[in-house]
Amino acid sequence: MTEDSIDNTPISRIEEVIGSILRENRIDPQRVTIREIDMIRRILTEKLPIEIVGMDMGIPGLPTPPVIIRAQKAAITGEKCSQYSPFEGLPVLKEATADFLEAYAGIRVTPKYCIPTVGGMHGCKVNIGITGKINSEKDTLLFLVPGFSVNALQAQEYGIKTKNLDIHGKYGDGLVAAIEAELRTGKIAGILWSSPNNPTWRVLSDHELEGMGKLCTKYEVIGIEDAAYFGLDSRMTNRRTPREAPYFPTIAQYTDLWVMIISSSKMFNYAGERIGVSILSDKVAEIKSENLRPTFARGDYWNAFVQGGLYSSVASVSQSAQRAFAAALTAATDKRKFNYFKYNKPYEERAERVKGILRANSFTIPYEVDDMGLIGHGYYFTAAHPAFTRGEQLAFAMIPYGMTAVPLVGFGGTKNEGVRICGSRVEGHLFEKLEERAALFTKRYSI
Repeated sequence: MTEDSIDNTPISRIEEVIGSILRENRIDPQRVTIREIDMIRRILTEKLPIEIVGMDMGIPGLPTPPVIIRAQKAAITGEKCSQYSPFEGLPVLKEATADFLEAYAGIRVTPKYCIPTVGGMHGCKVNIGITGKINSEKDTLLFLVPGFSVNALQAQEYGIKTKNLDIHGKYGDGLVAAIEAELRTGKIAGILWSSPNNPTWRVLSDHELEGMGKLCTKYEVIGIEDAAYFGLDSRMTNRRTPREAPYFPTIAQYTDLWVMIISSSKMFNYAGERIGVSILSDKVAEIKSENLRPTFARGDYWNAFVQGGLYSSVASVSQSAQRAFAAALTAATDKRKFNYFKYNKPYEERAERVKGILRANSFTIPYEVDDMGLIGHGYYFTAAHPAFTRGEQLAFAMIPYGMTAVPLVGFGGTKNEGVRICGSRVEGHLFEKLEERAALFTKRYSI
């Protein structure tokens, strides 16, 4: 019987090389990280003449838009690059951020409180640190999971306690009730979530966010909204006209105790220059607490962020990246200049096609619905296979068949039989390869 192969390389040979990569790099398959999956993929393609359908790393699969390239080139060739940026950011980016959020979120924010950071992840870290230090009696952050695994490590670095609330199966009033049960303890300082969510692509509905906003106000808890994928859910087509309702859902519409984090990486395919913006509500920015001084050298949220969180880590974000991000945000508020939703449309199409291929080959979508119905198409979704009860097993079984994905176990949830799929880089001939490999995979692991 002829052995199955991909790109003319026997599966057994690929499995052998994967084993050597794990041993040489001391990778534990039960605790594998996103970066380690990516490392395995890269080394495997160096050692063997195979092409991998990479669905592990959340990396842009489209080029950076020309509006950004032009603005960054202009900034680099100007005279101002010899000067440090102010810690709190350039006015041009702060004002562009405020205008963008008024156009698409229907909220008015103070430009002063729009603070550039070195990527959205950097903004998450500083906000986690400050929020967790304001009140010594509220010493815990509530993470709505599954979510971005690095956030827990960020809290750990500040010595802040965390608690996970798995929100699978909790929708609408049920989600709000589950959150309130945690807030009643009096220990929760802030709630952190991403929407659209990494890894499930769940989007919190207006109804859920309204309930959460009321809870934040009632219990004096800060809502930290990671909106790195702002506007990229395929179901939001009726919200994509600037300065017209309905606007994109955000907790900022329902409480004044909020922080929002946006990022250029996925919104504008500008990941390499590492820039995001943390937007503080006026009330949060003006929170005063002497408990902040030991860690951040200042006694109010805004100064703790700028003079403590930023100054001690990166000081400021590059001039050129700030001007480029500002140009994109400004252009995006006029779809005649730059329709960033249309520009990113291929991600929706790729996700839908990858889902279809996997479904046709016995894969299922474990996190399939949210409060608005079936999840939309975008950057991520989750997948499981009936032959596997653990995502780690599934992820490593897929690699010899030339497909990479990330186990869900690292994202903090309890429904861990599957993997996270990112279809951002699957295009052209890779769809055909994915069809062939998914079929071979399911033939081997049929039940």
